[in-house]
Formats: sequence, C-alpha cells, structure tokens
Amino acid sequence: MAKTNSIPSQEVLHSLFTYKDGELYWKVKPAQRVSVGDIAGSMCDKYKQVYIKNKSYKLHRIIFAMHNNYISDQIDHIDGNPHNNRIENVRAVTNSQNQLNRKISQNSKTGYKGVCVHTQTGRYVVRVSAYGKDKYFGIYEDLELAGLVAKMAREKYHGEFARHF
Repeated sequence: MAKTNSIPSQEVLHSLFTYKDGELYWKVKPAQRVSVGDIAGSMCDKYKQVYIKNKSYKLHRIIFAMHNNYISDQIDHIDGNPHNNRIENVRAVTNSQNQLNRKISQNSKTGYKGVCVHTQTGRYVVRVSAYGKDKYFGIYEDLELAGLVAKMAREKYHGEFARHF
C-alpha cells in the first residue's frame, strides 16, 4: 500500500474548505487559476485528490477527517463508488473489513460472489472468506440457489461489510 501524507488538522481543513454534498469548495485562493468557491480537487487514478502546500491528499480522506477529527489507515466507500465522497458514504475500516466490501471479480464465471464452478462436475461450489478463513457452504446444481446461499453467508459473516455485486 502506498504511503499517504499525514492529513492536516481539522482546524486547517475547515479554514481551507467548505463541504457540501460530497464535494469540497475552496474558502481561499490556493493557486492562480483557482478562485474562492471553486470545487476542490482533480482526478488521479480512480480517486479525486487535492493539493495542500504541494502535497496530495485523497478527497475522501480529507472529508472523513473534517467530520471525524481523526483519520484511519483505510477509508472505505460504502457503496464501492470512489466518486461518491458524501460523508454518509465514507467510513473508517480495517484492511480485513475493506476486503470484505470488495466488488465481484471481473473474472467471475458465475456472476455471483463466492460461487465458482466445480471443474469435474460442473456444479456450483459456495465458499465465503471472512477474516482470513474460507468457509464452505456446499455444492449446488442450481446457480441461483448457490448465489442465494453465498449471499446469506456473506450477510452472516461480513455483516455491514457484505457486498453482493
């Protein structure tokens, strides 16, 4: 994981930005081509970032710090959308919790998280990982049933971090 810059204090952040609906707006004129009231930040990879004193910070981390007065090692977008930086959509998580909330793999052959095809029989195997351990939930003839079993298992073992898509 890339090292992140230490977030400025909540007081400094509130002196620089106004928060509204998942966006930050400049309270000061930070650069020649930026005006007070402009939306802060620009896209870098899949996250929006902002520069403060020539250091880059991820926007969702700044927003979290402004509202919570602390910063976690990892901040998760609850809905999985890295562009949705509303305070209701960001939360502090551990690495394990963040992994539980991952999207379905693009390589999925079944279209269901936790369901794979048993190579010898062609039936559907349900396995759900939680906190470093795989839990096995059986082999099924019906794909939809296997998907439902996987969903129920995620809800039980992943709780609020369960993501089904």
